[in-house]
Amino acid sequence: THIGFPQPTGDSRSTHASTILSSRGSLSIINDPTSASSDSTLSSSGLPVMVRAFENILTHQLSSYLKISAVIGDLVLTQAQLVQHLFQIQRDFLLSSCRGRTPSAGSGPGQAAKILQIQGFADQHIKSAYYPHLLYVSDTVQAFGWVVISPNPRKFIRTKYENGHHRAKAVLKPSKTMVSNSIAKVWVDSWLDLIGEVEQYVGEFHPRGLKWNIH
Repeated sequence: THIGFPQPTGDSRSTHASTILSSRGSLSIINDPTSASSDSTLSSSGLPVMVRAFENILTHQLSSYLKISAVIGDLVLTQAQLVQHLFQIQRDFLLSSCRGRTPSAGSGPGQAAKILQIQGFADQHIKSAYYPHLLYVSDTVQAFGWVVISPNPRKFIRTKYENGHHRAKAVLKPSKTMVSNSIAKVWVDSWLDLIGEVEQYVGEFHPRGLKWNIH
């Protein structure tokens, strides 16, 4: 099922991102991952493969989103840096969970707090010419709260994205930001690609919920 707005680019790397299907609401991320599943596979670096796979998202899709956000600059970049911090917190949370340790107080609740901060940042800049960009991220970022969802976190990601995807239309309209339409399309595409990659990652490594106690 394709998202109901024109795809921003013809880049084939976003094919999976275009199939992901967000509503804002309360999200409570606790310290303890709840899944009892486990996996003994380690990468050559000594880290569990599922952590290395998540790090690849930071290196590629997240990096692409940050780079195009830097091209736009201003508030869009500031919000993107908050998203970057969210992913760093989530990476540490995943590592703690797979090592069988209860994540520190800064990782579990920290994710929920960071998501709220990202959403609140948009609310603080309603009068900005970049508000459509901020709102698009704000209304879809809760998809990254998948870590506390079972038994179908992938569906959660799709659902949380679905209710916010229409915000991209405003981003792609001519505006006072002096951001070209081509840049706006690449930016929207990068966000879609990031969420789509996380959805695929969750489907592969955490299909029934966050894995816990990987040795």
